[in-house]
Amino acid sequence: MRRLTPAGRNAMRFAGMFMVAVLTLLGASAAQADTVYLRSGVVLHGQVVQDMGSAVRFRSGDRIVALRKSEIARIEENDKTGALDKEQLRKAAEQREKELEKETGLTFEQRAAINEALRAMTSEDGDGRRRAIARLVEMNRSAPVFVYLVNWLPGMRPIFVPAVLDALTAMDLRQALPVLRSQCMHLDGYVRAHALELLGEYGNHSDEPLIARGLVDPLAQVQVAAAHALGLRESRRATPCLIAQLENPDGSVRNMSLAALRHIWRDHEQAQTNETAEQWRALWSAAHAQTPDPIAPEDLRPLAGASVHYQEEC
Repeated sequence: MRRLTPAGRNAMRFAGMFMVAVLTLLGASAAQADTVYLRSGVVLHGQVVQDMGSAVRFRSGDRIVALRKSEIARIEENDKTGALDKEQLRKAAEQREKELEKETGLTFEQRAAINEALRAMTSEDGDGRRRAIARLVEMNRSAPVFVYLVNWLPGMRPIFVPAVLDALTAMDLRQALPVLRSQCMHLDGYVRAHALELLGEYGNHSDEPLIARGLVDPLAQVQVAAAHALGLRESRRATPCLIAQLENPDGSVRNMSLAALRHIWRDHEQAQTNETAEQWRALWSAAHAQTPDPIAPEDLRPLAGASVHYQEEC
């Protein structure tokens, strides 16, 4: 066997010492980890890699950040490195899926089908929209789709809500009516307008004061929807409110209010020729005695505060 020279033995000894040092460092790195508790309440898992006096460099997963010591409440040593644990994430996802299925009564596949239908319902393709609503109605025959959508509404993006209201109305009109009433007060103006239109079509006499409140909404589009809905309801008691809108600065509101009045009073001989608010007040003065519970314009309050439209993309 070949014998090593003194130089060779020294080289081997140095290599061995180097490997021991590397393995020791790797072992320490794997074992040592820290949890940093910030004064803000945020908790970070990872490793303190450098003390810089007034701050520390902290590694969490693949990121390194600098943390001021004045921000830190305390640091604990443990084995939580902050690295992504895919197996733990998989188990957490499985557990969450079981919880969702229990909470909603719907499988992952059913919820995915609902989401797909919602995307189709926001399309400009009218036929595709109707098919998507029909799919949800059919699903609701064997699964609690109605309840799922109602529970989801408070956190739903406004772009989806009008189509969902159509679907709920098609599934179960009686249960949908309270939902329509609540959505008349939605923060988004487009949602309010659509809910008012549906309530005008499917609501009842007691809904007319709520619909009339849309006439004093901050958005002209909601005012137009309210006037149209009152026309659909043939609400003679809302006549004073519609007459007041004949003096609205927005032409679309004036036109829809006039159209609603003419439809409501179509059996009156002057209804098709009356144009001005003054002419309609004269008609109302002669006919109001036969109209119980009139709605006074001065009693109307907006359905929502300063109106918002959410600019979104599907």
